[in-house]
Amino acid sequence: MSFNKYDTVEDLNDSKHDWLLRVRAQAIWKGITKETKEFRGYNVIFVDDCNGRIHGFIAAALCVKYEGYLIEGQIYKLNDFSVKYYNGDETSRSVRTDKHIYFTNETKFMKDEEDGMKIEQQSFDLFCLEDVQNTKNDNRYLIDVVGVLDGTPTKIAYKKDGVEKSNVKFMLHDGRSYANVTFFNEFGDSFLKAMKEDVEHPVIIIIASAKINEWNDEVSLTNYPATRFYINSSHHSVKEIRSRIADNSFYVTKLEDQDDKEIPAFTVKDLFNLTEDYIEKIVQCKVIVKKFDKKVKWYTNFCAKCDIDIELIEKKYQCRECRKIYPYPDKRYQLTSLCSDNTGTVPIIWTDEEVIRLCGKTVYDIIADDEEVEDGDKFPTTLQEFEKKEYNITLIVTKENVKEGSKVYTATKIAAPNEMSGNHSPTQKKNTEVKATEISNLTMSSPPTGNSTTEKVRVRKSPYVIQCTLQETTVTNVGKFKCLKTESQSIHEKKKKPVVMSSNSYVHLRNVETGRTDWKIKIRIIREWRGVSLTGERFKGYNLLLLDAKNVRMVAYVPEWLTEKMQRLFTVENMYTVTNFQVKQYTANDKWRCVNNDRQILFTNNTTAKQIHESEYFIPNNHFDFFEMEELSNLAKQNVYLKGICPGLFVNTEDSTQL
Repeated sequence: MSFNKYDTVEDLNDSKHDWLLRVRAQAIWKGITKETKEFRGYNVIFVDDCNGRIHGFIAAALCVKYEGYLIEGQIYKLNDFSVKYYNGDETSRSVRTDKHIYFTNETKFMKDEEDGMKIEQQSFDLFCLEDVQNTKNDNRYLIDVVGVLDGTPTKIAYKKDGVEKSNVKFMLHDGRSYANVTFFNEFGDSFLKAMKEDVEHPVIIIIASAKINEWNDEVSLTNYPATRFYINSSHHSVKEIRSRIADNSFYVTKLEDQDDKEIPAFTVKDLFNLTEDYIEKIVQCKVIVKKFDKKVKWYTNFCAKCDIDIELIEKKYQCRECRKIYPYPDKRYQLTSLCSDNTGTVPIIWTDEEVIRLCGKTVYDIIADDEEVEDGDKFPTTLQEFEKKEYNITLIVTKENVKEGSKVYTATKIAAPNEMSGNHSPTQKKNTEVKATEISNLTMSSPPTGNSTTEKVRVRKSPYVIQCTLQETTVTNVGKFKCLKTESQSIHEKKKKPVVMSSNSYVHLRNVETGRTDWKIKIRIIREWRGVSLTGERFKGYNLLLLDAKNVRMVAYVPEWLTEKMQRLFTVENMYTVTNFQVKQYTANDKWRCVNNDRQILFTNNTTAKQIHESEYFIPNNHFDFFEMEELSNLAKQNVYLKGICPGLFVNTEDSTQL
């Protein structure tokens, strides 16, 4: 005879109906059709004394007999019900199991007034916050999470189809990762009301049966009819987090970047035959730089914001995308080289940051040196020194290279030149034979020395014929090299494409987007500050201003709980590789941004960083986005961005004051 007369949730199956359960109703909600607003019945999450959880459904026709009898948190005896298995296509399930309970007309359901085995007040199937991103495409289940509240929940009111609506946004972290949370309408209001009570800090929140939603490439947890929140619950997970916070073991920050995986190496011939598996991957090749294309100007003027070349329009440099006029535009290197190994020749574009790193000079440094450029048309001597040397070059393979037959590649990294043991010319080699010297008209008698002539031929031994056969090579037809100026668009003007990042490639700040966290960037920290609220209260987190080799700036926010460790890791003016972080889109409420950007970086506990030595990479010490003085009146009418100007010298003249 069994000691416990009740069945367990785990034992349930569809073989019979006379089951007997003793369970707690942890959550109860109405099922309403979204389109027609039709009431379909009650949904209940039941928990037994073994912490087994199962979903129960009471059809609308049976709900009358249970109206007012169903109470969240109450323990019930339940018997004579149907057990059904899911078909597999049901979505937004509140419990991760393959079966659920159906009430029938024969089902008996009554409150338990006896003292039985303890059933926990709350039972959850908790996931780490980093799993939110990983499971965003699985709509079968809702998710339970626990985390520490970061920042202050903010309510945003708006209208949709003429109806007043609102949402409350905040963030949770679990010591390793972040999760964005958005509660809508009445549910958000109830959360704010609960937060106004005297709660213990830090605030630890459990969200049960949350729905994972992705909007504008930002993944967040939202409320669903089954969703419940528990602030500073008595659940053991909350007690464990609070204990770990107290002994400083809750936050685990990685401070060093992992080594990149080995990059595959190919010859030029193999490079032209790569398959689609290598699209947006990086590869290496060892080549000799034969020469640079000197018909193309070695630098270009560009818009730092739009990353496209700008033109001289009516004696002013203007970007055709953002229409901004530059009194003196930014400049960057634009070099295209012909590179060879013993299998062929390939055109390779050298990026601005790699040229700066190798030569230690910016475009401005070379322009300012009269010996380098003379009257302005000379190809700089410093750049010519790269020719006739062998390099290990890391290339990015694009869709155009693989599918559309483009033979032009872009270098992402160029190693220091190697010692050369050959010229690696791809021209075809021929067999070489050293022939014997033919001796004719040989005279055996020699005249006196004084009568000797230069026509005499000294007798020599017959030499051996040495056969020297060198391996023949076949030249891959790479076609005629194109001058970049003849293309319909320059390489910097092509339409931007979604960034597909391989596991060991770095991207520039302009390419980081919301919706993913596995970004890898190289940046210099140029500023650090803490924000202040309108009441004068200093924020507990702080901000970093980042700059990359493309002169793109972006703000990174360090939350309160990471402040101490990040301040030990980062130092202003140093360069770092930074990996694994979130990207957040600015909202209309984000005013007075210090950079002209529509997004910011959010460091998490998964963020890793490693310092870059100054000799390994080049990023300017600073960069500014200057506006002309005449634009100040228009800039004063907006409150989204802070702006920078470069004050000049005011000189009084007879008729006006000139800058």
